[in-house]
Amino acid sequence: MVEPWYRDTLAADRHRLAEIDSLIGGGEYRPRDPGWEISQAFSAAAGKDPDCLRGFIGVAMVLSRAADVAGRPGLLDKVIALGGGWRDEPVPAPSRAELLSIVAGD
Repeated sequence: MVEPWYRDTLAADRHRLAEIDSLIGGGEYRPRDPGWEISQAFSAAAGKDPDCLRGFIGVAMVLSRAADVAGRPGLLDKVIALGGGWRDEPVPAPSRAELLSIVAGD
């Protein structure tokens, strides 16, 4: 059955669109959804640990559901330890102001 993947994807898409709207408005996206926080921590941890990376890729490629990957022994602990501070990590991209300056040719 594909419905669980559909629901997971729908939730992620809704969060991402809301995050984009918040950032365009100059705000910070802070939903009250622990699933969103864990998914962002998972993304941050993927670049720091091969087990996290394998799990993250499995979810991104729709081979595994995030809930199943998070249930692997010790993986969620790694995600929290390595990616739990994801909001404080530098973004690997220009800021909005820098991007606007680049586009304007300043």
